[in-house]
Amino acid sequence: MKKFLFASLLLLSAGLAFQSCEKEQDLDDDALIEQILTAELTLIEPAQLPLSVTQTIDEMFFHTYMEDIYHARGLGYRIILGDETCLYFRENGRLLEARRANNRPTVFGPNGPHGPCFDRIIGFGNQIRPEALPQAVLDYVAENYPDLQIRMARAQGNRILVLLPGPTVLMFDRLGNFVQEVSPLERCQPNCNPVAGSALPEGVRAYIADNYDMVTFRGACVRSDRIAVYLITSEGRVILIFDREGNFLFSRP
Repeated sequence: MKKFLFASLLLLSAGLAFQSCEKEQDLDDDALIEQILTAELTLIEPAQLPLSVTQTIDEMFFHTYMEDIYHARGLGYRIILGDETCLYFRENGRLLEARRANNRPTVFGPNGPHGPCFDRIIGFGNQIRPEALPQAVLDYVAENYPDLQIRMARAQGNRILVLLPGPTVLMFDRLGNFVQEVSPLERCQPNCNPVAGSALPEGVRAYIADNYDMVTFRGACVRSDRIAVYLITSEGRVILIFDREGNFLFSRP
């Protein structure tokens, strides 16, 4: 009897999981994004994401980082990037993109589901093979970074972003003219105020001193609720997030 009851529970669980997956697959991108936004969201760590999600973000959004990551069980994921872009993925790891203009503003908010960075006409942009970049970009990199090879490049609207080892992210216009180096702390709206390392709260400076021996301070900024610090270590980039009082919250690569 116990074996029968256990088997029945397993079948019931499998059936519910199948129905949830089937429901997710039936929804278009806009509808599924709305479902994710209105579902119960669980805060998770980057290591809990499907590999395909982290690969997509590494390839398409290398200029920023994953800040807050949420899972809506049976539906997908909501990821808020450091530059305020909001991404949504199906459970299978496919990136979702909202297409309906001004759809349900009470649910999506005034900036739409993808946040203030997103342009509905441009979309998320597209990858560019390094050898297909404008010659002006290749010449600039060769002249100014002769020992570095271009790792990735992405076009979005009127700009081209190029990733070099270090990491270093360079911005060019579509003709290949250099614009600026991009910091992962930059946001779409001017609500992250730059601050010198010496002006950071004592708790932030103490945490860095206690946990990092050899680091290069690349920048920090203060937002309404958090402080973000950008460091380069021997292993690469590290973004540290603290609350406004200087208490450590989490770190991101």
